[in-house]
Amino acid sequence: MAIVWEYFTVSEKDPRYASFNTSNLIGHLKSRHAAVYSDYLQADHKRKNEAAKKAKTTTAGKTQTLIDTAFDRVKQLATDSAKAKQITNKEYAKYRGDEREKRVTDLKKCFTWQQTLFRKPTDEADKAVKASYTLSEMIARAGKPFTEGEFIKECMLQAASIVCPEKRAQFASISLSPNTVAERVTELSGNIYGQLRDKVKDFRAYSVALDESTDTTDTAQLAIYVRGVDDKFHVTEELLRVIPMCGQTTAQEIFRQLCDALSDAGLSWKRLAGITTDGAPSMTGRKNGLVALVQKKLEEEGVEEAIALHCIIHQQALACKCLKFKHVMSVVVKVINRLRSKGLKHRQFRAFLEEIESAYEDVLYFTEVRWLSRGNMLKRFFELRNEVKAFMEQDGMEVPELSDPKWLMDFAFLVDITHELNVLNKKLQGPGQLVSAAYDNVKAFSTKLVLWKTQVSQKNLCHFPACKALADKGTPFSCEEYVEAIVKLQEEFNHRFADFKTHKSIFQIFANPFSFDVEDAPPVLQMELIDLQCSSDLKAKFRDVNGNEEKLGQFMRELPATFPELSRMFKRTMCLFGSTYLCEKLFSTMNFNKSKHRSRLTDAHLQAILRVSTASSLKPNVAQLCERKRCQFETPALDDQPFSVVEDVGFRSLMKFMEPRYTLPSRRQFAEVCLPEIHNIAHQKSAQLKVWYQRGAAHQLCGIILAIKKKMLRNVTYCAERASLLLLPHEVTLRTSINT
Repeated sequence: MAIVWEYFTVSEKDPRYASFNTSNLIGHLKSRHAAVYSDYLQADHKRKNEAAKKAKTTTAGKTQTLIDTAFDRVKQLATDSAKAKQITNKEYAKYRGDEREKRVTDLKKCFTWQQTLFRKPTDEADKAVKASYTLSEMIARAGKPFTEGEFIKECMLQAASIVCPEKRAQFASISLSPNTVAERVTELSGNIYGQLRDKVKDFRAYSVALDESTDTTDTAQLAIYVRGVDDKFHVTEELLRVIPMCGQTTAQEIFRQLCDALSDAGLSWKRLAGITTDGAPSMTGRKNGLVALVQKKLEEEGVEEAIALHCIIHQQALACKCLKFKHVMSVVVKVINRLRSKGLKHRQFRAFLEEIESAYEDVLYFTEVRWLSRGNMLKRFFELRNEVKAFMEQDGMEVPELSDPKWLMDFAFLVDITHELNVLNKKLQGPGQLVSAAYDNVKAFSTKLVLWKTQVSQKNLCHFPACKALADKGTPFSCEEYVEAIVKLQEEFNHRFADFKTHKSIFQIFANPFSFDVEDAPPVLQMELIDLQCSSDLKAKFRDVNGNEEKLGQFMRELPATFPELSRMFKRTMCLFGSTYLCEKLFSTMNFNKSKHRSRLTDAHLQAILRVSTASSLKPNVAQLCERKRCQFETPALDDQPFSVVEDVGFRSLMKFMEPRYTLPSRRQFAEVCLPEIHNIAHQKSAQLKVWYQRGAAHQLCGIILAIKKKMLRNVTYCAERASLLLLPHEVTLRTSINT
């Protein structure tokens, strides 16, 4: 008996009904058994050519498939084609003028119609597959679960039934089952990664950014981003890999995973220009940290050291912590917790704000790990301070600090300075930022600190609006304490960004090579830098750059070949990551997808979702994927209908090619004959069910595995590892003669 039920699921209520996912079978053949699939394609192509010539008609009472319908049309065309051929040159000569042109037009229409006869079903199938890929990509980008596809399809079918009932069948052919959506997202991810591997071949320099975070199942996830530059100064910035770290996240383990990721993508160590980390001890340890291991590897390869940077956003956030003002923060956080910790009081406070028509509806919680949380929370509370004071007094919980002028001025200063720090933080965020631009923002803030120190010492509060608002109302302002806080913040910035200062000259040359002092440049660049600065033509072109990355790349592409060292330096600097912002953004997407409601999401599916949802410069090639995929149709369950997807000619052809002696049984035969027979065989020859039955050199991969649960056959499993039909021993024969 030939068992062809892999991925068939038999209904528990009625064994005559089953479902099958063709995409899994075809995808498995192409990825694991290319030789077998190639043989099938050749045989299937030959079968289709022969079938097209014969133009068979379907027998009465049989449900016609798409290919059967096409055969009927071919047969109907035979007469028209014969008549067309009878029009000889002699007969055609009798047509003149408009009649002649009309006849030519009719013949062309007939020919075009014949050409499109077989194309239409194929086009509809391709559109269904393309729609399936497109919707799956949208599901992944929106962070929706795979099961969302079924709901989307149900909505489309309902809308089609109302708007265009004649098109409902086409919408029904779009496969959006959970398994299909998961497979589509995985294939989209693989396509993007394949494009990335092709891109890295052209990289002349690249850098990596690494960060690690824990998901909802307490699994440490290591994110690796790559940013590369090719000969034409085109920048590619994409996710390289997300790696689950099930054990300890030591520097050696992270380095091993980094090596595997670079090797798999085809990235050479010799072109590594920089590495940016979050500054954790396992990353930046001087002897055994990841950066030290990378530098040691580069030394072994005989190439120059990579520029190692600590994420500039993390350093900015750490520098802000020197502004303690604990006496202010503790009171504000305590009051906010009182207002929001209990539901009743929180509702009363919101109703109070609504009643007095306040500009805001609520106060904000403070979250230590969020970069902008403190500044936003303080600013909102300061603007609602009078409302909060009135509500607390009304509720019998007075806050004396809200009436203390000295405390309020400290509060106002903290609001103003944290607001400016938030502005800086937002400037440092965003994808595709040049490291020189990020460092320029930090230098600009350091310069502002110098100005603020001078102005505050003179009680000039023009850049401190909250302090100025209180001072104008007569609140005393003590400048010494605030000047000291600004100086402390300035020292912290100078200390935190020491690694960027080390490479300051390179960043300045990259940002503006025409204004840089040649004597301060590295010796290898000095001669070329002089030639560049003396070129009036290049200087005029550089004026149009104005910090724009695209225009900067255009300028560098136009550099003559006489500037090889400058060109190399530009590429190595252009590919540097200034921060791990992309990693942090990816972790936010990861936590949204792998939430407590989807905690069983596998690591492979998680990586596929993250790659698709975070792709920026690369987009999946859906057209290429559609060429490799056959459309999966869904048909209603009918008695005596073949136990497979009737319209899916590709699957039935594959089954027939694998085992031409047998045909697929109907659902009724499967329930009445096959199922009892298999049940008896399972009892009699259970020891033989896992023995592979070899069919010869051409089909050495054939065999059988039956999945039996509680002595009842639930699934007859298709051989996923051998890509062929699975056969029971010779004693079992198939009791069916139904041909489809």
